[in-house]
Amino acid sequence: MCGWVYRARKYQTLYFTTYRSNST
Repeated sequence: MCGWVYRARKYQTLYFTTYRSNST
């Protein structure tokens, strides 16, 4: 379960960064 949180957090950051970059 701990791995899920770590992975989810990593994906969230990556997704957010990509979305922000695309928005620009």
